[in-house]
Amino acid sequence: MAGYPKVADEFQQIVVGRVDAVWETDTAVSDWMIKYPGKYEVGYAAPKTDSYGIYFQKNKPDLQTALSAALKALKGDGTLSTLAKKYQMDPVVLDVIK
Repeated sequence: MAGYPKVADEFQQIVVGRVDAVWETDTAVSDWMIKYPGKYEVGYAAPKTDSYGIYFQKNKPDLQTALSAALKALKGDGTLSTLAKKYQMDPVVLDVIK
């Protein structure tokens, strides 16, 4: 297993044959699949039931308020839905407000 500084570097390793696979976010993979249709395939996709969290220092509660407001605004103005469509993803994947 190896790490690369940029997502593009990971995918380039597949192109040149140095690696057989990369583990990357669904948005990065979707972007790659759009750029190179039919050339690569997704070998595994994490279940949509997986949950992720954003951690921040306890002494900065304003961050949670600001983050929640920003995510609600992105959902409310349709930005999250637009991004999901752009990357050929189910909009439910980006419905991150709990």
